[in-house]
Amino acid sequence: MSTKANTHELLDPNNKSALRPYYPYKERIITTRLGYNIEIRDDTGAWLKEIIWADDNGQSSLIKTDMFFTGQSEIDQITSAFLHHMLTRYMGTTIKHYAKGIELFTSEIIQGKGIEDALNGV
Repeated sequence: MSTKANTHELLDPNNKSALRPYYPYKERIITTRLGYNIEIRDDTGAWLKEIIWADDNGQSSLIKTDMFFTGQSEIDQITSAFLHHMLTRYMGTTIKHYAKGIELFTSEIIQGKGIEDALNGV
């Protein structure tokens, strides 16, 4: 009977910890162009809402990722890939400049505009 209880507990949709996938730490980090390892995802594989990006001057930048996502999976896959690309190749201030443009685009999409209209608006 305890086996049934454990199985039921694992299958219970209200038991979020049983259903939550575990994303290994080595897949949650990237290496920046300066060689720093930074964590970009949580243990479920979702992007962290804020990423601390370090540089060689002892400075760090806070990169907010919410602005990269619209809730539309096709667009979010593209912006996710772009964010990953930027984090591995650019400095924190450059990433923030690009993020402003991405935020303009994603805000247009969230407001219901089509991709072409959103791109033309940026």
